[in-house]
Amino acid sequence: MLKPKLYLIIAFFKGLILTAGAQVNKNAPAGSTNTGNFSQSFNTAVFTTKFVINDKHDIVLVRCEPEDGALMFYSADKFDNYEAVAKIVGLGQLLKLDTTLLQIPVLKPGFYAHRSKKGKPWVVERLKSKD
Repeated sequence: MLKPKLYLIIAFFKGLILTAGAQVNKNAPAGSTNTGNFSQSFNTAVFTTKFVINDKHDIVLVRCEPEDGALMFYSADKFDNYEAVAKIVGLGQLLKLDTTLLQIPVLKPGFYAHRSKKGKPWVVERLKSKD
């Protein structure tokens, strides 16, 4: 699913994600840093698309990458070139955009959560191995 250039982006930001995970926004309003079952902090860098950020489309798929635990949030939109639609944002930005993300059970690396549309229950499954 991921193209070689995207692996470079993920590798480049791996250090950022691990570093950002230790940060806490001390100026945020009380209670606004709740990350639910996500072990990452509110300021952790995560991957999404322009469809979620710019177009405000509902998030229906959340992946926790097996290699590094990076989180990727997708809408149902189809695209051919991930690099053309990719966005890197803080986890908190997505949680503010869609509080139902807090309902996702714990996602370990190599698992994903999906739902048919916003308001429906999340289903967690293991990612299929690349054969």
